[in-house]
Amino acid sequence: MYERMIGTVKYHLKREIRNKLLTLEELWTLLIEVERIVNERPLSYMSESEAIKPLRPIDLAFPTMNNSDLDISPKPIDIEDPDFYIDKSSRQDLVNSYAKSQNIIHNFWERWRETYLMELRDKQCSSQNNASTKFPQPGDVVIISDINTPRSRWKLARVEELVSTRTAKVRVGNKIMERATKHLFPLEI
Repeated sequence: MYERMIGTVKYHLKREIRNKLLTLEELWTLLIEVERIVNERPLSYMSESEAIKPLRPIDLAFPTMNNSDLDISPKPIDIEDPDFYIDKSSRQDLVNSYAKSQNIIHNFWERWRETYLMELRDKQCSSQNNASTKFPQPGDVVIISDINTPRSRWKLARVEELVSTRTAKVRVGNKIMERATKHLFPLEI
């Protein structure tokens, strides 16, 4: 699975960059964002209660850090700081560079997410030798694919019951909702 994931990341990175000329800072930013996207995917889950807490690679690398530890709010600019300097002629260059980086990262996320979810489903199908055991089953914890979910945020749910082969009732927190089984994906582990 991991070799395939590395190949998928490389494939989508090449596809996004193609012949674009990136500065070193843009490439560095892109690689850091891609690393974050891959390390925030849910591998498994930790709690058996209603609130399902995902276990992610970043949780294993930095066990004491959680999302609330990340302070990504903009800091006030101190124009009196002697190290503060912005070349006014380069403002538009900065805005353009930011927009280009965000566009590449967004496109990478969209394509990589779809490929990753399909690989999870393929892995699940190939590991099920018994035809009577189909995914999903009641009690399974699944990823819900939702295009409106922000980047690197994965909705996890527990399957409550199968309504039909195409629909399942899932619990997200305290809410029970119906979702098409084609939008439910198994966890990696």
